[in-house]
Amino acid sequence: MQIGIVSGKGGTGKTTMSLAISHHLHRMGMNVKLGDCDVEEPNIGLFLPWETKEVDKVYMQVPFLNKEKCISCSACDEICQFNAIAMVKGFPLIFPDLCHSCGGCFLACPTSAIEEKPVEIGTLDAGGIDSFDYLGGKLNIGQIQTPTIIKEVKERMGKMKSDILILDCPPGNSCPMLEAVRGCDHMFIVTEPTPFGFNDFVIAVDTLRIMKMEFSVILNKYRDDDNATVKFCKDEGIDIIAMIPDSTELAVQYSKGEFVDFMLENFGDEMGKISHRVDLLIKGENKQ
Repeated sequence: MQIGIVSGKGGTGKTTMSLAISHHLHRMGMNVKLGDCDVEEPNIGLFLPWETKEVDKVYMQVPFLNKEKCISCSACDEICQFNAIAMVKGFPLIFPDLCHSCGGCFLACPTSAIEEKPVEIGTLDAGGIDSFDYLGGKLNIGQIQTPTIIKEVKERMGKMKSDILILDCPPGNSCPMLEAVRGCDHMFIVTEPTPFGFNDFVIAVDTLRIMKMEFSVILNKYRDDDNATVKFCKDEGIDIIAMIPDSTELAVQYSKGEFVDFMLENFGDEMGKISHRVDLLIKGENKQ
């Protein structure tokens, strides 16, 4: 079972919930794998009860030109869909930062003038205890090919045996988020009761519906006066499986890096509702 934790915007508590849910399920006896796919700003490692260490580097293949073999046919320029190649004075000029490593230019070149070279774009960190393992990706400064590292995290975690795989996905609705949620069995959307939070939550709902993905909602920082999100979910037939109260003390514990125990001790009923949904998902049921 693979569950992605997403949010329409940053700051809703997505990573907080990813950590709390993973710890809660582990304490219930499940074999848990937690992946940090928010590779541009990974921070799960800051809150884990063990140290993580770099275990590998991530590379992508980018093209470079062997000018001696080039016949200036412009086939590489014509096939590139990402504007990573442009013909200048009869020869291809390659922009590595725009390359998506699709391989089209290598295949199109009739003289093998376009060759490959690996470029390091990020790293993988790992750690764990007992039946709780973590793997996270980190994009190098100046690099932009976020989906490549996300794919690597997911591929490696997919090979690990577990009862449940939790993926902390990038916020928003752009390419990194779409890559992270691809292949997940179910999504938990974490949202907050603010105008911006509600607006981006609706966009996230629309995105997952277009992708035909199943999802449930966790309403974080819940206040009694939050009606927009609750009303929207009721009107749209969307399940809100848990409501985590707005808590100053939780924010204090978060700043200390000690919020997981606080959440499990003080919001146990809501965490129980989430684990109940996970149990039903594992059994192949989608409704409470």
